[in-house]
Amino acid sequence: MSAWLEISDQYQQQVQILGLHSTDLVAAAWYSFQKQQFPVLEIRNQRYGQLLAEIFPKIPPLRRWLTRGFTAHGLICIKEGTWLGRHRLIIHEIGHLLDKDHTWWPTLMHRSWAFRWFNRW
Repeated sequence: MSAWLEISDQYQQQVQILGLHSTDLVAAAWYSFQKQQFPVLEIRNQRYGQLLAEIFPKIPPLRRWLTRGFTAHGLICIKEGTWLGRHRLIIHEIGHLLDKDHTWWPTLMHRSWAFRWFNRW
């Protein structure tokens, strides 16, 4: 069974809330971290921008354009073509699923990918 089918089956309600379809995705995978599995969806750029605008309407357009990943309803969503810092971005988003907030310290939970220097929360 493909990762998308597993994710869409296990997270059926969340996928419906977001209005996601297989055609919106570049890839879907399970990411293992500390003996837990987290669903990661790489979303096509156009649909990704629409989702960000729907979920975070108060964020200015430039900030939305710069945002490469977010969590919504237990799913980690990343922008198509995000390769630089991809691993740290996914772990940053897992931090949000584990109730971690942003920080100004140069750790994985810093707001900007350029300042995630240390591999700790």
